[in-house]
Amino acid sequence: HVPLLAALLDGEYVRRHGAQLSKLVQMRVLIDVVAKDLSAVAANAQRAPDREVVQLHHKLENSPFDEVRLEARAVRSALTHMHDTGEQLEGVALANEDHMQELIDLFDEILG
Repeated sequence: HVPLLAALLDGEYVRRHGAQLSKLVQMRVLIDVVAKDLSAVAANAQRAPDREVVQLHHKLENSPFDEVRLEARAVRSALTHMHDTGEQLEGVALANEDHMQELIDLFDEILG
């Protein structure tokens, strides 16, 4: 499914379908797929980070649409904050600190 999602984030999709639809699609991919997948790393002890999802996140952080870029950066900021505090929410520990460290390492490697 990742290649299909990546195609929705491609510049060719924007050219074919226009800015309004493309921005909506990118926001939905961010909220419905990428953010949920990445937050599962914090909440599920068995869920390791997925390099391909972090690569999708990278595309969204470099979206031509301000709203998408800002929201993608907010997602990364929230996950970084969870890693730094060791908590998903106040008083709720991360499910697997090693997986969160792997996620942060992937962010650093892929997103810079």
